[in-house]
Amino acid sequence: MPDSITVQLIMAIGISNVFLYLFIDKWIHRLADAVITGVVGGVSLSTKHRRLLFMLSWVSALSVGIGAQTVYTIGYFLLSRNASTETVRRFAELYTFFSFIGVVSWVSQAPLWFIHLRSALRQAERA
Repeated sequence: MPDSITVQLIMAIGISNVFLYLFIDKWIHRLADAVITGVVGGVSLSTKHRRLLFMLSWVSALSVGIGAQTVYTIGYFLLSRNASTETVRRFAELYTFFSFIGVVSWVSQAPLWFIHLRSALRQAERA
């Protein structure tokens, strides 16, 4: 594939990557807020429903985010291996690096959020 197409492909994928990352990040935070506050759309949730929201929706959203970002990272890496010039290869590797930072960010924050949300649910169950 010509390098001009590779650069355009990287840019197009990169734009969709940013929007998807931000969408999933907001989704994860909205779910976390619902688990902590116990309120969705002005309606109070039972503790049992909050626990289900946490275990099914929040964990799933986080998994989708990590999985999607990992796929993007692999895609950038493969594009870097396919580049015929050093400049385009480095450009693709730069995208690979920043995409990988997104994966590391979510993977490193996940246990902290998990512990925090589980603790909030335990406190709600005691109250």
